[in-house]
Amino acid sequence: MNVQWIGHNGRGRGSRLIKWATRGKYSHISIRVIDMPQWLIDWAHSNYGYVLTRDHDFESLQFKGVIHHPFIPSENQGWYDVIGFVWDEQKVSKVVKEACKLVGSKYDWRGVGGFITRRDVQNSLKWFCSEFGSHLLRKASIIIMNMPDHWITPNTGSASPILRCVKEAIT
Repeated sequence: MNVQWIGHNGRGRGSRLIKWATRGKYSHISIRVIDMPQWLIDWAHSNYGYVLTRDHDFESLQFKGVIHHPFIPSENQGWYDVIGFVWDEQKVSKVVKEACKLVGSKYDWRGVGGFITRRDVQNSLKWFCSEFGSHLLRKASIIIMNMPDHWITPNTGSASPILRCVKEAIT
């Protein structure tokens, strides 16, 4: 059982803008839950009607907001483990339960605009990808950077000293 921070190296115009503004190679992140316990899969189905898989992904996407889907590996992803942290069922369940609660939330365009323009703006009821990912890890008592979740970009999060790259993205 493990939870990973997944950096995505997008190639579209918006992705290039985010990578330029954050001075890094990632334009998006998602949170991957590996070997999800069956009882947690059953819990999500009985409480929310969600069909989760043992290898599942949670993310906040432009135009879609917070979504979930089976994890699909890709060459443009960088996979990051939390260093020195042992995932148990209780910690994984905190991440999954919070993610399930937030599925359907809107995308935080103001927040993304804030880190592109270097202004402190956000909407506390909406999420952009790295804000959402940082928030989920914080539920399991993992602070990837000592700053508010809405200040964390795909690249500041991926550069966290507590994350270790286990698979590099092909750029």
